[in-house]
Amino acid sequence: MPEVTSRIRDQRDGEATAGLEDNYTVWARRTMSRKALMSVRDADLYEALLHRLATRRDREALRVIEWGDGRSTIWYTHILESLGLPFQWVTIEHDGQYFQRHVLPYLPTRPRLV
Repeated sequence: MPEVTSRIRDQRDGEATAGLEDNYTVWARRTMSRKALMSVRDADLYEALLHRLATRRDREALRVIEWGDGRSTIWYTHILESLGLPFQWVTIEHDGQYFQRHVLPYLPTRPRLV
């Protein structure tokens, strides 16, 4: 009997989760940025902050540390480079294959890998 109860509970949880995933997908489509895994507003705010900090440094390189790479790494390094602003971008990524496959080919300059 506990197996049957467990299967029913799992089925109910799955149905509830499926509904939440659908709601999340709808929300994400409306609010998520193409720049980074954050809302449009947050991504725009972060971009403005990077630009402001970089332009106030008197040509001294802006230093950024990022935990985990992805869309944000690609987008924001392109922005800083296209504006001609000096920067040093350090990303800590545990999955080297992910970085090699999904991020490295799209970076504006070839990074120094450690």
